[in-house]
Amino acid sequence: MKKEQLPLQKPTNEQEIQSLQRRAYDLAKKGDYESALALCDWLIQEANTRVAGLRQRAGVLEHQGEIERAIEDLEAVVSAGVDEPADMHTLGMLYLQEQRDREAELVFAKGIQICVRENAPYYLNSCKLLRAEALLRTGRRDIALTELEALPDGYSAYVYGRGLRTKAALVDEARQKK
Repeated sequence: MKKEQLPLQKPTNEQEIQSLQRRAYDLAKKGDYESALALCDWLIQEANTRVAGLRQRAGVLEHQGEIERAIEDLEAVVSAGVDEPADMHTLGMLYLQEQRDREAELVFAKGIQICVRENAPYYLNSCKLLRAEALLRTGRRDIALTELEALPDGYSAYVYGRGLRTKAALVDEARQKK
């Protein structure tokens, strides 16, 4: 595939950064991982676009099937002090995919805290259900049940390798294992 040219100038605002992130992901969807990763690496070189570049490179790497490398990039984003529920959610999902259940539980718990603190409900219920999934995998059923009880009836979320997981099914699993 033809290697995509890098822009001549670094982005100067959030809109330009987002445009470059979309471009990198579009390249990845077309299978041009070399160009997509080069664009992400170019963003990572500058301090003011480093987090955006790491975040997008994680998405490209995940698309490429390089899950552990994607996890490393998201861990770098989180360790940079970025408290973004979307990052916690994505990192937790990748941890679950790799059966790193304790790490998933911790990052989903942090995502829940951020959602509550920032009054940002978009990822709240998903983080709660996925945290319950991780808690069940680690044998902590009582805590999982408490988390699940806070969810609305009928709530569900997709879990890599498990498919659609519902509150009701997880509650049943937690109670059956007692």
